[in-house]
Amino acid sequence: MAHDGVQSLWVWRRTGGRYDDHGAFVRSQIDELYPLRAVARRRSPPGATIDAHYSAQWGWEHQWSFEGNANSVGGPTASAPRTTTHPFWIGRSSGMSPDDLRKVASQAHVQVYGDTWLVDQRDAPAPLDAYSMNEREPNVFEWLVYGGTEPTRSIGPTPDPWLTWEWRTHLGQPAQPPSGEPRSIDEMRIAHNAAIARGDDADAARWRGRIEGMLDRSVRASFVPGVELLGIRTPGGVEPRVECWFEVTAPLADESFDVRSQVVARGTFSSIPPDTTDRPMTAQPTLPTRLWRPRWIYRLDTVLNHRIGRERYAGSWRGLSAGPVPRRADGAAETTLLVLP
Repeated sequence: MAHDGVQSLWVWRRTGGRYDDHGAFVRSQIDELYPLRAVARRRSPPGATIDAHYSAQWGWEHQWSFEGNANSVGGPTASAPRTTTHPFWIGRSSGMSPDDLRKVASQAHVQVYGDTWLVDQRDAPAPLDAYSMNEREPNVFEWLVYGGTEPTRSIGPTPDPWLTWEWRTHLGQPAQPPSGEPRSIDEMRIAHNAAIARGDDADAARWRGRIEGMLDRSVRASFVPGVELLGIRTPGGVEPRVECWFEVTAPLADESFDVRSQVVARGTFSSIPPDTTDRPMTAQPTLPTRLWRPRWIYRLDTVLNHRIGRERYAGSWRGLSAGPVPRRADGAAETTLLVLP
């Protein structure tokens, strides 16, 4: 029992005790709670409330992190002194449509932290600013204190030029092209897209080659219409995930690349029978696919809340609105991304 017991502790910790939650999508919410605590709570007066869009999926964990209650609202306001008792607005970009995102970004000064959108409603409207979460592996002390299942995050004092350019460009706002050499594979992706935007095919090919050299290219697939799976990447760490890297070949509608997991066999040395729950693993894309541009490269992440047993992760496209849904050119129903023992 010790072998299964130790593994069960990690499944419990990663999912907050929910395990497979009867087939519901399990999300830690830490990516949203961190900027809520580090930005909105610190810049709000004592006793303040917060305006929460339905996409934020406000719950007890948000109330605990913010140390205050939420008001259910639609869009934010701007330049509003009357909001001193509820200065911030919060939403999740993955829960909003492209039209909603454009509307919010045009009405206020949005601060983007990954999938989380914050607005200080005391500020005047301005083009959005995106900040890096600067995720890294926790040190030994952080691992012991916080449990070792989430990366350590820290928000920089200034907007990230790569992320800001990407968001502003997709939402039709004035954007200064990023300068300097990319330091991460995601900045290489944005550098590739920036090269396509300015018509520099040679530079785009250089960055694409660098990116493909870091991917598992054995997992490739063509989808009709509109998109190619270039490969996957599994960086590991305290929050294991699989990154799916796509190149757009034609305009897309609103869609989601849904990854599901299925335990296909009993684990080695395990006495626990395979879990029969077919489990969804992904939220909708942070940047809606209707905004994706042909020839540009995009990345979708799936956190691998691995259960006990041999678990298969496979993905397929699902339509979120009217329009053709990308299907594999070879007719296969789904794409196996990886199998974990």
